[in-house]
This record gives sequence, C-alpha cells and structure tokens, in this order.
Amino acid sequence: MDVVEGVGILLTVLGTLAATLALISLVFPLKVFRIPTRKRALVVLLVGAVMSIAGSGMTAAPRTVEASGGTPKPESPVATRANAEPAARAVPAPSVAQTPPAPVMPADQAKFVAAAVEAQAEYRGAANEMAAGGMRALRRQKICAAVKSPQVRDWVGTISTLSSANDGKGVLEVTLAKDVSVATWNNTFSDMETKTLIEPGSPVFNQAVQLKRGDKVVFSGTFFPSKDDCWAEKSVSLRGSMTAPSYTFRFSAIRKL
Repeated sequence: MDVVEGVGILLTVLGTLAATLALISLVFPLKVFRIPTRKRALVVLLVGAVMSIAGSGMTAAPRTVEASGGTPKPESPVATRANAEPAARAVPAPSVAQTPPAPVMPADQAKFVAAAVEAQAEYRGAANEMAAGGMRALRRQKICAAVKSPQVRDWVGTISTLSSANDGKGVLEVTLAKDVSVATWNNTFSDMETKTLIEPGSPVFNQAVQLKRGDKVVFSGTFFPSKDDCWAEKSVSLRGSMTAPSYTFRFSAIRKL
C-alpha cells in the first residue's frame, strides 16, 4: 500500500463518518459533536460526501495503474478488429482422384474393331437372311483393308478368359469391344493346326499367370488367314460369327496396363 492509497482510505473513512453524523443531526441535533442545528448538519454532510468521494478516487487510481502494468495505451483499430474478428482458417481444396488416361488404340485395331461392330449392327438390322449373309463378305473386305498383316503389335483390350486346357496349356481371351474378341482355342484337338494354346513356362505363359480377368492389357500376336472372314474366326454359325466374333489368335506378348 503506497501513501496515496493510504490517504485515500483515511479520507473515505472520515468522510463517511462525517456524513453519517450529519444525517443523524438532521433528525436529532448533536450538540456533543458541535452539530447543534440542521443547517450546520447539511454543511457537514456535504463536506463528508466530498471527502468520501475524493478518498475513493485516490484508492482506485493506483489499483488501475498497477493492474495494467503502467499507463494504459489505447488499442489500435487494427488490433481491435483482429480481436473482434478471428482470422478465417484456410480450407484445403478437396483432393480429386486422378483417373488414368484411357490407353490409345492403334490405328489398325481401331479400324478392325469398327468393321466388326458395324457388321454386328448391320446384321441385326438386315431385312432378310440373304441380306444378312451378304454382310459377312462386306465385313471381310473392311477387315482385310484394316489389318493387312497377320502380325499385330501393342493392341489393347480387357482379359475376359484366363484358364487352362486339359493338358495344362494356357487358354486366353481378350475382349476388344462388346462381343468382339481375340482368343486361343480352349482344347488341344481344335488347336492342332494353329498352336495357339500357351505353353507352360514360356515367356507369354509367365506373363499371363500374373494377370486376372478384367485387367486392361497390351498384347501382340498373330492372326490366321481365312477366306470367309479375312482372319480366322471360331464361331460355328453365321449368326455367332456376325454378332459375337472371336478371332483365332496366337499371343506372343502380353502385359498389364
């Protein structure tokens, strides 16, 4: 407690006491304390009130300065706004899953697939069986124009069959478009001429066993000539050949995209 605060307390006490005695004297004049009249009591009351107020002010001032650690400084408008309005937190942008680009289909494969798909639609829309039969010859011309060599390289597709024949050789089918595929035979008897079944332990076999149905793949291999379809197709009926062709194919390489 410093001197100013002590004086303030003393003035407050004395002022309060004087005001109290003056209030009493207004009703009962106190000659003992030399306040015999109401007029003098009012004067004492006023003096006591002033002393009490002055003392209270002197007592409160040091506490205010002490609490603030010195003379308080006005807060800047910038600081006031910063306290009143918290900075908005940066919201990170939602991550977007990156979709891998679709594999590029080689030009010869694109023409091959287009010819097969167009033939499917034309066959289904033919007016009669004679017109439908003529679609096969037209498809042969388009396919021969699209794929001039039996060897193709880096075609793309989706594995639809991955199994083995009775002798353990690999059976593989890759879909190029809806109901259009290239495939090995699935039995040794049918494969006697073309030798499309995949030998266990061969590089192609070792590549294929790491894959599964539904995998997108890049592959290379060989077609087989056919007078009816340009490249040999395995269906036993005209309808099967035109609506869901599966071309006989010997794979030389295959890998997952």
